Formats: sequence, structure tokens, C-alpha cells
Amino acid sequence: MEKRIKLKENDVYSMCESKDYLILNNNYNGLTLYDSGLNFIKNIIIAEDLMIYEIYNSRFDNRIVIFDAENQMLYFIDLNKVSHVISVSTEVIFLNFFKFDNNNFILRSREVAYTFCFESGQLISSYPYVYEHILSVSNQQIMIEKNCKLYTVGNKGEINLNQAYDDNSLYVISEKYVIEYDENNIFLVQDSCKTKIFSSKDNYIFRKVLLRDNVLTILANNLTDTEESEILQYSLTALLRKK
Repeated sequence: MEKRIKLKENDVYSMCESKDYLILNNNYNGLTLYDSGLNFIKNIIIAEDLMIYEIYNSRFDNRIVIFDAENQMLYFIDLNKVSHVISVSTEVIFLNFFKFDNNNFILRSREVAYTFCFESGQLISSYPYVYEHILSVSNQQIMIEKNCKLYTVGNKGEINLNQAYDDNSLYVISEKYVIEYDENNIFLVQDSCKTKIFSSKDNYIFRKVLLRDNVLTILANNLTDTEESEILQYSLTALLRKK
């Protein structure tokens, strides 16, 4: 499986997935939604001068929260009910951790965890916690860095991946795989080994990589044109067969 779409006149810098949608920023005022086959669904207007720091999402449903750090705003959005966007001002700098808990949503700063009501955006509670350097979050587990080593934490407890942490790389976890990537290369981390599976083409860099089931989705930005990007999809199994 290989799919590719080219995006023009759009400075795309953010990408994530919900249950039914691939979600991209649409310049600096909203989102663009695609289905799993990279077919365009719709655009959503959120706010003028929107700067997305994080999109918090679950693959169990189509609810997301956008954190705009520059404008100090949170936006609570059900992508199936886009006429109702809840906006909440905040002075807190939130990290990449998130967790859905029924109709509530938990975010963290470096020292405090905050629980919000998704339906109203109201802050329900806050409490201190012990900071962890979280690298990636999935529905079932998280990946952390501890003492310059990589670990996954989930139902089976804490597992040492026997791999050194690279401060120049980003990480993605799914139920079966661990992906490490930088601007030019994508690696599979497995059985204490790191295998390069894909490289960027000339004048393009990898901005974001997602992994769902066996499908790798890549946002690649054109270095010569900030308003041109590509979305690539590959079967991870097919890429590994080429190695």
C-alpha cells in the first residue's frame, strides 16, 4: 500500500489522528480533515491567528483538544459536532501528556495535572504529580525517557527497550511497534535494534510521523516552499520487506 497527496498554499505543521479522521492544521485559522484513505472531508474554522502547540486526541472517538500556547487558549472540539467549539483561556503551559476519562480530559504541566470537563471546558480539579519525560502517548501505553534510556509504560508495567534516548529524534508508539524519526530518516526500534526503514527525498523534511495498526502516515514539508507539503502513507510491513 502506498498513497500520496500534495498540499499547496497551506503551511502544514501539525498532524494527528482520531477514530475516523486524519487531522491537519489549515494554515493559521483551523483544521482540515481527511479519511483514512486520504480523501478530503472538510475544513473547520477555529480562530484567527491559531497557532497549534499540541492537538490532544484519542483514536477511540473523534473528540480533540487544541492547545494554542502563543494565544493562551484551549479549544475543545467534537469533530462530529463542529458547530460547537468551546474555547477556554489559560496561562498554563501544557505538555504532551493527555488522557480521556469518560467525559473528562486530563492534561499536565511540568508540576500539576489538570482535569477538565470536555462538554463545558470547565476545570474540575488539579493536583501535583511527579514529572516524567514523556516522548509519545498511545491509547494503551506511553513512552518515557529515564536516565537516557527508552521505556514503555502500560498494562504490563515498565519495559526497558534497551535503546539509548536521542535528543535529536522524535518517537511514536503503537500497540506493536516503536518508531524513531528525525527530519531525514525513519527507524523501527525492535528487539534492542534500530533499523532504518525510510528516508526523505531531496528538499523535503519529515515534520510528523504517525503509526496506526500497520500504516505509517508521514507529513513531509518542502524546504523550498513553506506552503507546500506531502502526506505519505505506507504499509510498515511492506517497507520492512524491502530491507
